[in-house]
Amino acid sequence: MTAKEKIVSFIEQNRQDFIRVSDGIWDAAELGLREYKSARLLIDELEKHGFTVTAGLGGIPTAFEAKWGEGKPAVGICGEFDALPELSQVAGCNVQKPLVEGAPGHGCMHHLLGAGAMAAAIAVRYYMEENKIPGSISFFGCPGEERGSGKVFMARAGAFDHLDAALSWHPDDFTTPWSTGNSATVKADFTFRGKAAHAARVPFMGRSALDAVELMSVGCNYLREHMPPNTMLHYGYKSAGNPSPNIVQDYACVTYAVRGANISDVNDLLERVAKVAKGAAMMTETEVTYENGDGTPEYSANLTLNRILSDALHQIGPPPFDEEDIKLAAYMREGLTEEQLRCRNSFMTGLTPEDAPDYCVTHPLSDLVADMLESTPVVIPSSSDIGAVSYVVPTAQVAVACRVVGGPNHSWLVTAQGKTSFAHKGMLTAAKALGLGAVMMLEQNAREDGALFRAAREEMMKKTGGKLVAPFPDTLMPDVEKDVTL
Repeated sequence: MTAKEKIVSFIEQNRQDFIRVSDGIWDAAELGLREYKSARLLIDELEKHGFTVTAGLGGIPTAFEAKWGEGKPAVGICGEFDALPELSQVAGCNVQKPLVEGAPGHGCMHHLLGAGAMAAAIAVRYYMEENKIPGSISFFGCPGEERGSGKVFMARAGAFDHLDAALSWHPDDFTTPWSTGNSATVKADFTFRGKAAHAARVPFMGRSALDAVELMSVGCNYLREHMPPNTMLHYGYKSAGNPSPNIVQDYACVTYAVRGANISDVNDLLERVAKVAKGAAMMTETEVTYENGDGTPEYSANLTLNRILSDALHQIGPPPFDEEDIKLAAYMREGLTEEQLRCRNSFMTGLTPEDAPDYCVTHPLSDLVADMLESTPVVIPSSSDIGAVSYVVPTAQVAVACRVVGGPNHSWLVTAQGKTSFAHKGMLTAAKALGLGAVMMLEQNAREDGALFRAAREEMMKKTGGKLVAPFPDTLMPDVEKDVTL
């Protein structure tokens, strides 16, 4: 049997175990850095297959490495398993219907991401043993991608330093090698403090923190004209102070998310936003402090590795969707408008900008595998803490179709598809591609006496310098329980 046949055969033989873990994580639906049941499901399965688990990486109870083998070369596969707040949804239902009102739900399909990455690592472990391939394979349980930037803390603690390559994937509506970059981002809380007063009798005695926040918004809106290309500002009120309009507000807090094509632009823009905040404080005679929240550098795709992973993905092909899958997908997206279906960007679909809109309308599920883009000016505006991994270890990833074409990510509709037959098929396809890609890398590196991983590291060093770039928070969010034992 070829490497492809062995990886595919193993994953198919154990598909029900991997689906059980995925569905169990969907059921648990735990928020970032608190994924205790989800991490336990993954750890139990990995230990069953002979992996040695080390938990608590980076000071996070649910961050762990499950390792098989010893020494070099060392390949790691990263998996996530956190849910999103308030996206609980009945599985398989195409209208919004929370399973538990206000509860979390897997609106980004990280239940598939974690279980699929785990399946790949297990398949590689048996292939390495059978074929006497030296080195080690690790699965990294990476919590808090949506909230908390878990991989940043793991990377800063050196969790990935022993690796020669890191691989990952993400559920999507198209199947493609992921050679484009994600944006860098940093969040910061700006807290204004003033003086309370009666808003009718003695307003002149007060100093309004709420006025300061609103003036900061005005200043940032004027700043937008002068920001570098591919940078963005987002904001949300963390506290508008006392709800009574009859009080001059002495406290208000706003969170800004600064996003850009690279961490250098983000850091520069954050400094300018801080100056706007100080100006707003001067105008209102209030005091302002700010504290960095979670963030991540941009994702830097390692093309040396991505070419091999792209080859593996094309060998595996798209998920084997059948007529029943397509019928179910058409039902799931009945509520979407044609405008929603046609707005998908074409650069990750494998289609031209002219062909993509019509394809998206006529295909409830994608049956394509896009070619890898060797170079592109496109930067995906969304962010992921996989960027932190790519700064310290050569990293490659893919996206695999697991949900309906055109459906909005981070929505109840995505949660609803999490247990469908087509979601499971996408997850298993990703596992096969990651597993085959890892094996191909290990075998090519052995044939070339280590040249592959040396070249991958040289590429990474030229792009990132091999270390994280601040600012990032020094400690975990204060509400994270740090003394939990899995």
